[in-house]
Parts: sequence; structure tokens; C-alpha cells
Amino acid sequence: MTDNTQESPERCFDNVDEVIEYLAACGWVARKSTVYRHRKEGKFFPKENGQFRQKDVDRYARTWLKRQSTGRKVKDRLDELQEKKLLEEYEEQKEKTRKIKRQNDVEEGKLIDRADVEKWLAGRAGILEAGLKHWIQSRAADWVRMTGGDLKGVGELINAMIRDLDEHINGYAAAKEFDLVIEGEEEEGPLAQTEEQ
Repeated sequence: MTDNTQESPERCFDNVDEVIEYLAACGWVARKSTVYRHRKEGKFFPKENGQFRQKDVDRYARTWLKRQSTGRKVKDRLDELQEKKLLEEYEEQKEKTRKIKRQNDVEEGKLIDRADVEKWLAGRAGILEAGLKHWIQSRAADWVRMTGGDLKGVGELINAMIRDLDEHINGYAAAKEFDLVIEGEEEEGPLAQTEEQ
């Protein structure tokens, strides 16, 4: 069985004007003065018979001319795409590194689960509230004496102070957004500490 496929003959251009016409039709910025100057500078050559091969002209255009659609050289566009790709890969790698570091911090106990932090803070708020209320009850009589007031009003003073304190503590204990950063590498985190105050 014989192979009937034949390569199509190579396209050639007889002169620089035909080259310019071809380049313009292919979407290249091919000003006559520029292409003639490039020819004189040796940026593309004819074959021995004086004709210009299409593949040589195409190579010349990709190397030296700008596209009509973008006003840029193909190399510039490729450089821009390569730079964009590298930047995307860098950002992706940075995010992976951030996730790995966070996972390592969790495993090493440097980060505390948000729910645990909120429980810990609620416990601290309860201790603070109980301590302050006890402080008010134990000191109210002294405060009344300091002002030269009547000791019969101590109960009412205590109630008023506790109401004000409740209002204050409720604001302190309200759920709020927060970030917790733990410095250093302590063995025990704040959740493991005992309340001795």
C-alpha cells in the first residue's frame, strides 16, 4: 500500500511588499518602513532564489512585531501570562503554608478552640461577678460611714450597687468577636490554670 499523502508546497513570497501584505492579513502591525528596515537589519532573509519562506516570516513576526489586537509583542504577552501564573502559584503555596502552620499550631497547643475560649471567658466573668458582689456587700457599710450617712440605708445601697453591677457584667459577658493570640510556648495554656484570685 503506497502513501498518497503529500506535503503541501511551502508558501513563499516574492518580495517584501508581499511579506507586508501577508503579515497585515495575519494580524501583525507591519508598517512598510519598519519591515523594510528590519529586512536591511537582517531580522529576516530570503532564500537563495530571493523568495521569503512563510515559516521564516512567521518566526520574524513572532520575534519582532506587535499584534494588532493587543499592541504587544507575543513575547511580552507570554511574559505577562507566565508572571500571572507564577503569582497565582505563589499565592496558592502561601495559602497552603498558612494552613499547614495553623494545623501545626493547633497540634502544638498554641491555638485554642474558640468554643473553649468562650467557656473560659464566661467562667472568668462569673468569678469576677461573684467577687465584686461580695466586695460590695462587705464594704457597703464602710462606704456609708465614709460619707457620714445613715446605716439604715445600707440594704438599699447594696441592692442599687448590685443592680448597676449586673448591668455592667452583662455588657462584659456579651458574646463579641475577638482574636486570641498566645505568645510563647508555655506548657500550660490559660484553660489549665487554676483560679487562685
